[in-house]
Amino acid sequence: DSESSTEKTPLHLFGVYDGHGGSQVADFCKERLHGALIEELEAEMREGDRGEGECSWQRQWERAFVACFNKVDAEIGGVKPRNSRCGSGEEVGGSGNDESARADPAPAPAPADAVGSTAV
Repeated sequence: DSESSTEKTPLHLFGVYDGHGGSQVADFCKERLHGALIEELEAEMREGDRGEGECSWQRQWERAFVACFNKVDAEIGGVKPRNSRCGSGEEVGGSGNDESARADPAPAPAPADAVGSTAV
């Protein structure tokens, strides 16, 4: 669970959501991005180092960040991938033959308005 993950690791993550795509997108990212990153990091930890040796933690973090970005980007666009694991061969936009690569409509896509910032 995400609470236990944040308790185990003394890390802080900060984000600046500049409003490209509208203030709703910045607000959506503010609310969703950190949770999505936790989900992807937990998935990477469950999958293990995949025999990558010393630098596996760097590769795991990179895969988690890329998968997180892709997941949130798809959710913002109104399409939520069932399996957004980066490098799995099952990303959205693949051959379309694999049932796990199909997309479900996102529950609440962030509608774009004028490009701008939510900064005050």
